[in-house]
Amino acid sequence: MMAEKHYAIKSDRTIRSWDEGLPLGNGDIGAILWSDSEHLRFSLDKGDIWDCSYRPQDQPDFTYQKLTEWAKKGKVSRIRRVYDKNGYMRPTPTKLPVGKLVLNLGVQANVVSNLDLTTAEAELHADSVTVNTFISAKERVGYIRVNTPSVQVRLENPAFGAREKSLLRRLIPRKPRIAASLQSLHYPAAEKGRRMVDGAFGQAEQVCFVQQVSDDFSYATMAEILRSTADTLIVYTVVSSHDGSNFLEYGTHLLADALDRGYAASLADHIKWWSGYWAKSAISIPDAVLERSWYIGNYLLAACSRRGFYPMPL
Repeated sequence: MMAEKHYAIKSDRTIRSWDEGLPLGNGDIGAILWSDSEHLRFSLDKGDIWDCSYRPQDQPDFTYQKLTEWAKKGKVSRIRRVYDKNGYMRPTPTKLPVGKLVLNLGVQANVVSNLDLTTAEAELHADSVTVNTFISAKERVGYIRVNTPSVQVRLENPAFGAREKSLLRRLIPRKPRIAASLQSLHYPAAEKGRRMVDGAFGQAEQVCFVQQVSDDFSYATMAEILRSTADTLIVYTVVSSHDGSNFLEYGTHLLADALDRGYAASLADHIKWWSGYWAKSAISIPDAVLERSWYIGNYLLAACSRRGFYPMPL
């Protein structure tokens, strides 16, 4: 069992950059926690949300055999035209972001963060407001508990480029060019929804957006918010066409079950999984920095990967 100092990733100041945020995940969905008390961001991710259009292997002559043949013949311009255009100059195939949950905690205060690597649960404090959160190791759901009923919750969809309205423009491929912006990906506008749903503990507010990527693939990011007189419970998930044609209904069931189960019961099962994980191996070496890196690395491995799932970039 490692010392307590190895179990936590802490920040005494508001985390201003996403790449310094607290990472949560279960090998299927994940989140990065960062930003200030009025815009506390949960940048979400799911491993199997891809736009696989213009796959290099589907393009004519995009083979290693053809590459070596042209290289031997000195056909450099043809190599650049075929392999740069199809391999580097198009925005797809690409992994797609799935949006973010943004919380306004109702205070203007420094955010103190602590991610317990033993339990994979994060706790954040901003003045009198406390946020506890984890992504269940046993379910396809993330949980957020805030000790106030007045927290404001917003679900933001990625800012993809708009699909061309002109049929002619849609039929004529755009000139390939290197582009890293989401605006280079052109999809129909996300369909947003907000409604009240009944549950075991009363009515909850459901927010979601559905993003169509192609004729046969769409995904949805969904959250439900249950308020009591003392606190707010938020559960969220990401579902897609991979889950069947009724993926929205499936996502609604996931969230309803999570609200019925509650934060404490789900956290207990979650901690049990992580206890079993950490019981499998441990190290103790004189180099404290290297030892800490080993434990953080093993935490990220468990947060990012599971058998049968894609590796997920946190």
